[in-house]
Amino acid sequence: MPIRRPKLVQGDIHRQVAVGERVVVRGPWVYKLPNYPGWVRNGMDKKRLMEKLIDGLFYRGWFKSSDIYIRINLKDAPAGHPLAYVIPSIRGEDTIILNGVDAHDLMEDARIFDRLRDGALFLKISP
Repeated sequence: MPIRRPKLVQGDIHRQVAVGERVVVRGPWVYKLPNYPGWVRNGMDKKRLMEKLIDGLFYRGWFKSSDIYIRINLKDAPAGHPLAYVIPSIRGEDTIILNGVDAHDLMEDARIFDRLRDGALFLKISP
């Protein structure tokens, strides 16, 4: 099985990261994680264990002390869970992360500046 490596996200995060896809924020960079292999997705009983192993061991080896997020829609945002509005780096600028638990507040904060409109809403899934 070939190892699929994470891809660096630059520019428009809406075009590069679809809803349900995962990213890692590491310093000024955002990396899109590849989808799980088919044999992980097809095994219902083993799915949770394999997902935890892949995220917990494989990707954490590459991205120590980094946060993993999954992209969600505003209407699907759970209340009281750690959320982030992530704007990827463009032309060497740092990634901006707005953290919070209320999706509507994060979206209002993101509308203040033009540059923040290029971001997307994510749910934090890393420990």
